[in-house]
Amino acid sequence: MTARDPRPLSHAPDRRVRRTRSPCAPLRSPLAWALAAVLLSPGNLSTAEQPGASAGACRAEVLGPEPYEQRVAATSLHCSRAPDQCGDHREESVAYAWPAEPSTRAPRIALLESVTPFLTPPVEGAEAGLVAGWLYEPGRWHMAIDYGIDGTKSFTVRAAAAGRVIFVGWDGFSGNTLIVSHDIAGQPDAYRTVSMHLRNGATHDCAASWSQSVRQAPQGSPMLAAYKAQLERTGCSENPSGRRPDPRFWGTDEDTLKPGLLGQQVAAGATFGKAGDTGPGGFPTAADPNVHLHVFFARRDRRDGAWVLFDPWGVYGVASCYPRGVSSGKSAQGFPSAWK
Repeated sequence: MTARDPRPLSHAPDRRVRRTRSPCAPLRSPLAWALAAVLLSPGNLSTAEQPGASAGACRAEVLGPEPYEQRVAATSLHCSRAPDQCGDHREESVAYAWPAEPSTRAPRIALLESVTPFLTPPVEGAEAGLVAGWLYEPGRWHMAIDYGIDGTKSFTVRAAAAGRVIFVGWDGFSGNTLIVSHDIAGQPDAYRTVSMHLRNGATHDCAASWSQSVRQAPQGSPMLAAYKAQLERTGCSENPSGRRPDPRFWGTDEDTLKPGLLGQQVAAGATFGKAGDTGPGGFPTAADPNVHLHVFFARRDRRDGAWVLFDPWGVYGVASCYPRGVSSGKSAQGFPSAWK
């Protein structure tokens, strides 16, 4: 990196900085539940550098001080390899990880600077917009994009590009999750989009919250207690006979994912279903809903097969740094956009 390079890409580890996983961190780690409880509480920012409202506030902050990955269960179609190779490849889960070299923790610059423009917006029209970028706030990395309206209204979720649906299911931390594999520029399974917190019928989602999320959670976690209380408060009782899911939080039984998606080839813009706030990672702990679509954008690094997260805008910053709508070419931070 030269002195003129406008892209400070990473922080050296700073022992003053609280480890900053997203509230959408994977359920399978007990630490994730404890950290998410902290991060979802007001006034708990890390002490990492917090730039003011100046040009420097929108510099690229690709990497946080600690490793980050989101794991999703492996299946016969969803594994770290191409879908047609999953039957012979045994693994428990697939990691979608921060864009750092494993040995040096330096950013995977070549990968980030060669992103292909292939995406279209995963939401319908202008009804929903970006509400959280690569960073939630200075010092709190998200490494994903959140779309929403006002936190209470749902909206249609669509395929961001043509591809094959390789995962549809309930993730213990992120609720209803759908993953599409995209063949780009002659490379099979070159990119993936991971959509989370979708709705799949209020009755189903309430039941899965207890049978999967609560059951899998580490007992004694502060967030588990808050999550169970929120389930009860929103009409999703632990006792099935007493369940009356509040539509403001759960939608209705008509708000389901399109049936038969798994394994299907879909066109860009194909309808999947509705955004929600399913799973502890998307569920509020306050009085109001938190309806939004969380999307991880991932690219395979052909050198080691890793699934690496990237920002489709190339901004790698907080929401206020992003342009309105999609943009093509290079961002002000110097990285290419993945939008067509």
